[in-house]
Amino acid sequence: MAKKDKVKPAGSTEEASTKGGSGLGLIGLVGIGVVALASSAGATVMMSAAPKPQPANCLQGDEGELIVEPLAKPDQTYVELDELIVTIGSSPSSRFLKMKIAIVTGKDETQKIEDAELLLKDAFLKYLRSLEIEDFEDPRSFRKMREQLSVRAEVVLGGNVSNGILITEYLIR
Repeated sequence: MAKKDKVKPAGSTEEASTKGGSGLGLIGLVGIGVVALASSAGATVMMSAAPKPQPANCLQGDEGELIVEPLAKPDQTYVELDELIVTIGSSPSSRFLKMKIAIVTGKDETQKIEDAELLLKDAFLKYLRSLEIEDFEDPRSFRKMREQLSVRAEVVLGGNVSNGILITEYLIR
């Protein structure tokens, strides 16, 4: 009998080892190139300079220049209220808030604010007393507090008297 040669299936281990290393191949190298290109383009976009933010009171002039409208109007005045001191939180504690507030108003409306100062202080203290210490630790709390105090000033004085409030002193101990 004649000796039969053994037939090996295609892609056997002996055949693969004689062809050399398998490596990434052309598709793998192209894929790496695409990923590198995309990541460098993304980094360039992310690091590029963002447009300069404009102030909220900025207007566009006739020739495209920016005109900054002043926040302080010539017909406005500020009526400063007496200092407010309120304990913070519902548990007995030694923490307190010391605050001074000024009401922004027109020059002819100052007497209305002075007459309603006790009502304003009462409305402000009711709101401030309802806050907990955690409310003051939130970074957004100052803006929210200003909005809430401004709403209470409008409720007491009417919408056409108060043009907002300013917190001139703020201390938590």
